[in-house]
Amino acid sequence: MKKTIIILLSLVVALLTGCSQDEREIVRMEADRQIYLSVDELEAAADIIIVGEFVGEDTQKAKYQYETEKVHKFLTDIYSTNEIEIKKVLKGKVDSETIKVSQSYGIEEDTGRLITFSEMTPMKKGESWIFFLKYNESNDSYWCAGDYSGRYPLPNDDLLEVCNKVKEIKRPLLEVLTNEKEVSHSQADKIIEYNEEQQKAGKNDSSDFLYEASDGRVYQVSESKDKEVISDVYSKIDECRAELDPSVFGVYDTNVINLELYCDILDRYVLITDYDKMDTLEGVQLSIEEGTLSSTGATFILYNGSDYDIRLYPEPEKTAFHVFKDSEWVNVKDETYNMTLRVLTISPSTEWKIEAPWGNRLGELPEGKYRYVRCFTSRGKEYCVTCEFEL
Repeated sequence: MKKTIIILLSLVVALLTGCSQDEREIVRMEADRQIYLSVDELEAAADIIIVGEFVGEDTQKAKYQYETEKVHKFLTDIYSTNEIEIKKVLKGKVDSETIKVSQSYGIEEDTGRLITFSEMTPMKKGESWIFFLKYNESNDSYWCAGDYSGRYPLPNDDLLEVCNKVKEIKRPLLEVLTNEKEVSHSQADKIIEYNEEQQKAGKNDSSDFLYEASDGRVYQVSESKDKEVISDVYSKIDECRAELDPSVFGVYDTNVINLELYCDILDRYVLITDYDKMDTLEGVQLSIEEGTLSSTGATFILYNGSDYDIRLYPEPEKTAFHVFKDSEWVNVKDETYNMTLRVLTISPSTEWKIEAPWGNRLGELPEGKYRYVRCFTSRGKEYCVTCEFEL
């Protein structure tokens, strides 16, 4: 679900990273904006998704409004535009090597203060970011979708470690959701409306609450113990976020960092794991059921020929679908591959069939070399198994 928020007026002193190396007074102005909470929402909102480097000098434009007789003027709008060199295109088509990206900040000419209508800090020359961008015809440049929800740092070892920690924290949550009822967004709206009516009437007999996962699915949670698990999981994620340096994410405040969303972005767009180097549990095999492969889908068989139980988790990053292109494996977005809706345990000498109707979302795939990847855990360790095929 999208979220609209208002950033309240505040005044701080900080280092202006994009325009000067001096300390400046920063005025953070009030602004309405739409914030995106899932990768799917961000992808739908963005015209292009790129990895890009700030290479040029920024330019700014400001709008002022005068009081009577033009004696005093006050700032009504300001923005800076940066030149971004494209390193990689993740969505859309870009015909040039560089593009213009604008951000709602600038230097007030009379006072030298940095005025910002954005939660993002100015970029430094030479920095690279992951951008979800929307084109604005009025100033012929791109803007980050949802302000800070449209720009993210490239991962380093520390950030990858944080994401791995978040995934481990969420494991109890994934097991909890297998016992709870999934509802549609329209059903969720009706439940919210009903609960509000009950509260207005002084009745509070509903013990259920709604939980929206990072993939957009909504669950109606009724079990008290499950509520406690969810609360504990997000308390721990909040603790992880509180330890982060907001400047690494290019924001003023750690509270606006959506760690779940960031980790999902890395899994989908930037970090295609080198699955060839990951451990494979001896005896576990992934194959295509005979006679099921076509340009629109296939049935995969995961056979546990090991001596131990293996567990499948309903996390998008535990499943991958790649096409071999330009001498490397490239991710193919297709949610039909995340078919495990609950935690599954596969005992030794048993198999699990995975239906993969990619044609429902992608249509017919062209001729080429593809691979399906499924990761799982056994005795507390993660493994992956792959199945390559050609069309």
